[in-house]
Amino acid sequence: MAMAERMCIVTRAVKPPEELVRFVLSPSDDVTPDLKRKLPGRGVWVSASKECIEVAARKGHFARGFKHQASCGDDLPDLVGRLLYKEATSLISLCNRAGLVTAGFEKVRAQLAKGSVVAVLIASDAGEDGKNKVSLKARGSGGQVKLLTIFDREDLSLALGRTNVVHAAVRKGDLTDHLVRAAERYDSYNG
Repeated sequence: MAMAERMCIVTRAVKPPEELVRFVLSPSDDVTPDLKRKLPGRGVWVSASKECIEVAARKGHFARGFKHQASCGDDLPDLVGRLLYKEATSLISLCNRAGLVTAGFEKVRAQLAKGSVVAVLIASDAGEDGKNKVSLKARGSGGQVKLLTIFDREDLSLALGRTNVVHAAVRKGDLTDHLVRAAERYDSYNG
């Protein structure tokens, strides 16, 4: 069952919940991000962009939305960004545990040739030559493969429990769509 659309307290645009971030008030009246949309209490929704959350914090939109005094730190937009990033890297780890991830330049190219790859993770700090070669191979597979270049080498390595991961291919599986959506959400959050 799909969740009803919600209204952004900044832009007043009505959107599906996946395009918004839900916030609740803590018992001490602090604005708290609720990415999983499961925390109790009245929630307010803000478009999932750093800029909108900055405006909501700066111009008092949270207090109006909650109809109650609400305090938020200056770092709220950065906190949401870190949480979105952490959610995406956690999903990389889960995909890896499910046996859906193959790491290494040649292994990624071989997986792409088989046609079972849904997404390719390329470290944001990878060399241009390697990025280009894998990107061309992925684009040659009919445009069905998502290229995700938002994670750096250190975070990819940590998420996969290996050293020096620059390229990784993610095959189709139940978690793969969640990973792609989380990565794209983080990427669009930062503009």
